[in-house]
Amino acid sequence: MSQITTPANMDVYGTLNEYIIDVNGVQTTFLLKNNYVSPRYLGRGGQGRIVCAWDNLNNINVAIKQVQYTTKLELLEIQEEISILQSVKQKNNIFLLDTYHSANCSNSEGYLYLVMELMDGDLHCIRNKLDHKKLSFLLYQLITGVNYLHSKGIIHRDIKPHNVGVSRDGSLKILDFGLSCRIDLNTILEPTRVGTLHYKAPEMLLGNMYNQSADMWAVGCVAAELILKDTLFSGINESNQLETICQTLGQPDYEFLQQLDILQRTQLNYYTLDVEERVQDFNIPDELFVHNTRHDMECTEQFRDLLNKLLEFDSNKRLSSEEALNHPYFNRFSHRLTSRNI
Repeated sequence: MSQITTPANMDVYGTLNEYIIDVNGVQTTFLLKNNYVSPRYLGRGGQGRIVCAWDNLNNINVAIKQVQYTTKLELLEIQEEISILQSVKQKNNIFLLDTYHSANCSNSEGYLYLVMELMDGDLHCIRNKLDHKKLSFLLYQLITGVNYLHSKGIIHRDIKPHNVGVSRDGSLKILDFGLSCRIDLNTILEPTRVGTLHYKAPEMLLGNMYNQSADMWAVGCVAAELILKDTLFSGINESNQLETICQTLGQPDYEFLQQLDILQRTQLNYYTLDVEERVQDFNIPDELFVHNTRHDMECTEQFRDLLNKLLEFDSNKRLSSEEALNHPYFNRFSHRLTSRNI
C-alpha cells in the first residue's frame, strides 16, 4: 500500500517542497516545485519513482519521475535521457515539460526530476479483445512514434506495453527513454545488456551487434501481446528466451544461420532439434480476434502477415518502421483514423 503524507510544516529547499512517500512501509523523500501539488504515488519506472501531481500553473495533471544518481556516469546517462526527450517533438512520443534538481546536488550524487505529460494508462492495461479498428489505431500510432525516433537517429531499446501510454480517447505515446540512445542511420551498436528480456530481439540475445531493427522486433512482441493477452515469449533468462523464440517460431532459415559463428549455430540447432524449419507463418487462433464482418477476417490475415514480418529472426529482413506503416494491414485505416475510446 502506498501513501503520501504532507508534513504540517513542509521543509522548503528553495522553491521545492518536501513530501514523504510511504511505499510498502519504506519512507522516501520527494521534492516538488511550488506549482506541483496534490501528489499521488504511481509506482516505479525503469529508472526511478514516479508520482502524479496537479500543475496549478498550467492547470494540468503531470507525471514526475525522480531519478537518483550516485556517480558522474549515472548523471551523464540521465542528462542524455533529458537531451533526447528535449529533442523529441512528435505526438506519439511523450513530451518533457520541465526538469529540476534537489538543491544539494553535485556532479557525483543527487536527484533529478523529470516532469512529463500524464497518461491515463498503458498498453498493458488494455490487453483485451480488440477489434481491428482499435488494434490498428493503436499499432499505427506506436509504429509512427518509433518511425519518428528512428528518423532522428534514436533507438528506444525498451519498447514494451508498460512503456507505451494511452489516453481514454485512444491516443498513444511512447514513454520512458531511460535506455534510449542516438546513433547514425547506418550504424550498428556493440553488444550490450539493455532492454527487457521478453521483448529483446534475437541478435541482442545472441550477443551480436544490433540497430534500429531491434525496436521493430519489440513492436512485434507488443502487437502479439495485445491479441494474446499474455506475453508472447516468456523466457526466464537470455538463453531460455532464445529457446522459447525458436520453439514458437521454428528453426531460422539456413541463410540466417550461416551469418552466425559456430557456437551460436550449435546453440540454435540444439534449441530446435525437435522443431521444423520455419516454413509456415506463426499463427494466432481466430477465436482471439473479434470478427464481426468478412472484412475483419481479411484484416486478421493481414495482421498475421505484419506480425510475421516483424518477428523475423534476420534483422536485415525484418520490416523497418517505414515499411511497417505501409503494410496493407493499415491501408484501410491509416488516413482515416481518429481518436476513439479504448
